[in-house]
Amino acid sequence: MTTQTVMAIAAGAAVYVWLQNLPWWTVAVGWGFGLTTENAAIMSADLLVGLGLAIYLKARDYEVKRDSDEQSALIFLLRLRQLLTVRGTLAGALEEMGYRVSRSGSDSGEEVIKDVADQYRVASLTFVSRVGTLIRRHGGSLQPLLDWAAESIQHMQSRRHARQLEEAAQRSTIIVLSLAPWGVIAIFRIMVPAFYRALTSSIIGYGALGLVGVTTFSVFVTLAYHMRKEAYLR
Repeated sequence: MTTQTVMAIAAGAAVYVWLQNLPWWTVAVGWGFGLTTENAAIMSADLLVGLGLAIYLKARDYEVKRDSDEQSALIFLLRLRQLLTVRGTLAGALEEMGYRVSRSGSDSGEEVIKDVADQYRVASLTFVSRVGTLIRRHGGSLQPLLDWAAESIQHMQSRRHARQLEEAAQRSTIIVLSLAPWGVIAIFRIMVPAFYRALTSSIIGYGALGLVGVTTFSVFVTLAYHMRKEAYLR
């Protein structure tokens, strides 16, 4: 692998990080470690690992945001349910919460709920925004629907929090195992330099380093995919 090839890979990774708004520092650290080895195969592999880690961290940030959105949706529903009992009307309850409700339109309160649902994109709140108008038009009460939506979110949160504890431990184990080969390579570089030079100067060694880099990258991307998929389906 030539230096020009490595630079082309680095440029492509930099463009991808910029377009996807990924954490750039992980790629920079991976590239920096690769530069210290002065070996094209390790530079490329470290770059892949840094890119995979950036994708994983971006997915984790998305998961945290979805947790925050879901909690905000729950607080909105609980507060709306409480004030609806006190004020008696949807418009009055929303105004008490600080939302601006137009008195000229009969569906203005439902429009506010729809805007909030579009902001948080939580399934239970979206269902409330779609069904609430039908309930009002047919003379029904919105209270049971709000009760169901709040209880639905709370139930999903309790189930997911228990599962997330187990998944967090599994993710940590998978990440440690995927990064372990790089620790072994670092030990060889320090403790057995002759073996390290043989590893990084042969075709078989290049292939092994490339395989390790692709495997570690694939692990991070797979974890990121599952995290985003679960967070998106809430």
